[in-house]
Amino acid sequence: MLPGSTVYGVAVSPDGKTLYTTVSGTSVAVVNASTGVTEKSIPLPVSGFPEALYGSPAITPAGDRIYFCAYMTNTVVIDTSTLTIMATIASATGSLAISPNGDVVYIRAFRKRCRSDRDQHGYGHNPVGDASVAFSPDGTTAYAGAGSVYVIDTSTLAVTFVIPT
Repeated sequence: MLPGSTVYGVAVSPDGKTLYTTVSGTSVAVVNASTGVTEKSIPLPVSGFPEALYGSPAITPAGDRIYFCAYMTNTVVIDTSTLTIMATIASATGSLAISPNGDVVYIRAFRKRCRSDRDQHGYGHNPVGDASVAFSPDGTTAYAGAGSVYVIDTSTLAVTFVIPT
């Protein structure tokens, strides 16, 4: 990483050997976790600065893909075997979460409702829209914070219960 650069987010590979960081919100540094040496820098598409700064990375449980979301613009998918951008999802994102099995990426959307199926990079219905999402360990239930906590059955995407705050 460049001296004086700012790290906006970090994700760790499942084996703990590699760190993926957003550097100054405009690139990804692939860092050896044991040595601290940057092995590669991957520029990210940036438009609408400063709104397009990237942060909030998330890596699939298998470690084969990492998702970086840019504030108010899009989500970039990086193939960790080739360290190249494999897809860009126009999603107006702020944060994201990956299901425990890695098949679905739930994208917090400020103006859209997004759910990207792993191999389609398209949209599905997120039943609560602008929400931060976390999963039960088995992935059958998602919890979305959007004013209240919404309990969601991930097989049907139905809100099964609302916990008021």
